[in-house]
Amino acid sequence: MRPDTVLSQSPAPGTTVQEQSVVHLVVARAEPTATLPDVTNLTLADATTALQNGGFTLGQTSKQSSDTVPDGRVISQDPSAGGQAPKGSSVDLVISTGPEVVTVPDVQCEPIAQAQKHIEAAGLTMAQSGNTSFVSDCPHAGRVASQSPAANTQVQPGSTVTVDGTEDQTPTSPPSP
Repeated sequence: MRPDTVLSQSPAPGTTVQEQSVVHLVVARAEPTATLPDVTNLTLADATTALQNGGFTLGQTSKQSSDTVPDGRVISQDPSAGGQAPKGSSVDLVISTGPEVVTVPDVQCEPIAQAQKHIEAAGLTMAQSGNTSFVSDCPHAGRVASQSPAANTQVQPGSTVTVDGTEDQTPTSPPSP
């Protein structure tokens, strides 16, 4: 309700009164307001305390990844810091889950081309080391002998997975003299 709005009056509207009679009005006051504190980069607990100290309550919280705000800290608030809001109103916060991560797929023994598709589908890039080795579980050439980082490792999107290729057989040793 807007401040200075007449909420009620006595005598009631439409009542006939003598000139110079007293009419009692009940008028809405402006709600007390306060300046919203800046709680960005604070932990949820510290942000909640700062909001309460400023006369506000914690509203909805949501989570979002961030490359710049550490895990567990406030990325943003609504309404924004520095503005005026009625005391007792709620402030919604977005809390960081840290940088976005993806899981490195297991491409061991896959053909190199197929491994590259799986790695790229995960939001990663693939590099071939140029090294090859014989792996008994992958006896055909042109497959992934090993990978780094290892399968199921959590990495940032766009990271590189380096793979070594397989050979058809174990290289032979030169004859002994």
